[in-house]
Amino acid sequence: AYTAISKVGFNLDNYKVILNWQDFENAVAYAKVLSEDILKKRLWLIIDDTTAMRWHKALEIKDRMGHKSIGQKDWGIASAELKLLVSNLSRDFNLFMINQMMDEYHEFDIIGEDGKTTKEKQKSGVRVPAWIPNGLDYLIDGILEVRIDKDVKPAKQYINIDGGREIWICDDSFNPRIDNITPENIMKSLGITEDRL
Repeated sequence: AYTAISKVGFNLDNYKVILNWQDFENAVAYAKVLSEDILKKRLWLIIDDTTAMRWHKALEIKDRMGHKSIGQKDWGIASAELKLLVSNLSRDFNLFMINQMMDEYHEFDIIGEDGKTTKEKQKSGVRVPAWIPNGLDYLIDGILEVRIDKDVKPAKQYINIDGGREIWICDDSFNPRIDNITPENIMKSLGITEDRL
């Protein structure tokens, strides 16, 4: 994200590189001080990306438990702790979390020549968010996807809104596409009021 934010004039003093879980905790503590004591307003906390956040949390749990490598239980504990963390962070901050995309799979019943049924997973051809932690989509204000319009030259980015807490995407007047990408236009399209900016 460093390259992107440096191009749009973001204050790099507030950009924190996260190399381990302690770095993440330090960044959150810094943001709380900035929000509560210095700026005295609710800030936006942007986490890019949640896959790395999950790895850092799982590594922290592995170390805390004294394991040589990350085990299945460590991943389970990490998921539970991340759900609680996201819930707590959303109370203190306007939270913006960036997820990677992944292929969607569907499970099919395949009947073999012997008449026995087996399960087989196949790609659906659709890309979906890799929600980390699972259920994250129920804890957030908006679901957005950056897309590329290759029908124009040069190609142009736009944002598609897939859902949001403050909007009804089935409304006839709802337009999911944002071409003029600015923080203000994104917030307005998600129904987020001025007092949260």
